[in-house]
Amino acid sequence: MNKRSIIIILLFSLLFIITIPYLYIGDDTIFHTSNIIANAKTLNPLPNKILPLIENNLGYGINIFYPPLPHLLGSYINRITNNISITMRLLQFLTIFLSGISMLLYTNKIFKNKKIALLSSILYISMPYLFTDIFTRGALNESLLFIYIPLIFLSYYYLEINNT
Repeated sequence: MNKRSIIIILLFSLLFIITIPYLYIGDDTIFHTSNIIANAKTLNPLPNKILPLIENNLGYGINIFYPPLPHLLGSYINRITNNISITMRLLQFLTIFLSGISMLLYTNKIFKNKKIALLSSILYISMPYLFTDIFTRGALNESLLFIYIPLIFLSYYYLEINNT
């Protein structure tokens, strides 16, 4: 992996974020933003299992029933920015950028060609389903899966190489 490829993926990720100049309120956006804000207000080093600020301050067991990684990451970012719109945009950017980097790692190992790896990474982060999850639906956990899918395939590749 070279720096030029990382910079190109960074620029494409920024381009995708810049082309949509505002935070679109998708199907899951309000759910995620309210949980990030509640997590940021009640966060010690780790999230609480039940967030007291949700459901008219009665609390809701979101961290029991829903994977906490995007809300935890978002709550740390929200503590720095103190703006939920900027926090969500940064989470969207990180998702696209890290998805591109993980695909670059995988395809670079498979094809052993930096140009093909870069092209496949750009195509991967340009997929309509990724954009639907990130921008239209606002689904944080589903869009974070795009980071892990190439890493799972890379792990499988390493397992197969070591067994042959």
